[in-house]
Amino acid sequence: TRSNRASINTPPEDTEIPDALSELYLTTVAIQPNPTNGMFTLYFDGEVAERKVEIYDIQGKRLANKVCVKENKTIGFDISEFETGMYLIKISSDKETKTVRLIKQ
Repeated sequence: TRSNRASINTPPEDTEIPDALSELYLTTVAIQPNPTNGMFTLYFDGEVAERKVEIYDIQGKRLANKVCVKENKTIGFDISEFETGMYLIKISSDKETKTVRLIKQ
């Protein structure tokens, strides 16, 4: 018969386990408004130097890009000339990359 107990393996002594303090550089990204009619703003939080923001259509074609410097916590976009549908916003820094969805009505 099988036991319902799961075995727990502990990491070796020399394995470095990240703690909460080492994860502080992670960025929170918010898009307002989402869905949008064309104008939207990205809001950033976190400790990063510079961000590259790229907008892709659902087929993966890059339609726009901007660079946001360290001091800016917001960046605005106008996609009013884009067709209605879903777009992917890729935000990259030297420490991480995030992708968020945006709906244009």
